[in-house]
Amino acid sequence: MAFRTPCCDSKNTLSPRLLAEIFNATTAKGNFLEADSSVFNRFTADDPALPRELVLDEQSADRYARYVPFPSFANSVQDYPYPYVIGKLCWEFPCVTPSDWQSHNIQGDGNPLLIKDWEAQLDATVIKQGTFTLVFHPYRLEQNPPRSRSLWMTSTANTASGSSSSLSARRWSGSIRTCWAASRCAAKAGKTMASACSI
Repeated sequence: MAFRTPCCDSKNTLSPRLLAEIFNATTAKGNFLEADSSVFNRFTADDPALPRELVLDEQSADRYARYVPFPSFANSVQDYPYPYVIGKLCWEFPCVTPSDWQSHNIQGDGNPLLIKDWEAQLDATVIKQGTFTLVFHPYRLEQNPPRSRSLWMTSTANTASGSSSSLSARRWSGSIRTCWAASRCAAKAGKTMASACSI
């Protein structure tokens, strides 16, 4: 389970000061946080290992740039779907772009383009052998859970070695169902939480 700064997909809520003075601090009992998922990774055409259809749209433009909420959005990296260390303590697990809120912001709730882009992100992550950290809000924005879960089963990208990623996708399906079920229970209990699942 990783910490996530509120609204990190819509505002610059993650900051060096938060990491240095709060996140990487230790409590009086010696407890501390170890993992965060407040930074968003965006795959781009600058990565030659990725097929163009995974990073460009039908007009050959950056497929995911439209999801960036504003020009000075700073909670992001590009072409790096891997955990990395901040301040010698915090493991950062970059989230995929878009989150469901970033999709909601430009094309409404439950848009089928969101599912297609998540599937493309999954395929790109498998090719790069990275981690896929998904941010979604099960209580409102993603209104079709059976359909969204199906993307883990139907992804059939090939890895760099040429082997099918469908087995990897099948393994992910069980994990995302578990995460989804936990989030739905929290939602029914009246907690408006966001979920960050990393597999």
